[in-house]
Amino acid sequence: MTDKNFSKSNDSMRKNEAELSSMFHHLFDCELHFETNFIVISFKRDKEPQIHNILRRAIQANVIRRIIYAPNTVSMVLDLEDAYNYFLK
Repeated sequence: MTDKNFSKSNDSMRKNEAELSSMFHHLFDCELHFETNFIVISFKRDKEPQIHNILRRAIQANVIRRIIYAPNTVSMVLDLEDAYNYFLK
């Protein structure tokens, strides 16, 4: 991908979030929710093959904090900086 650096200033955090949102919405049918230091990415359960591939790669990279299985969605909670570095670098 591109050579980007994660920054924790307020303006940079918004830019980091925008870059992650753009990348995920371009590639996947998912919802994103940003907290102070975390990102929650939720996938519809009807996208099982896509979900398994993403989860497997993120687990192997050790960037997932928690996986939440619900009846209609699967969500993964990631540290915002880890997600940025893993998916955008």
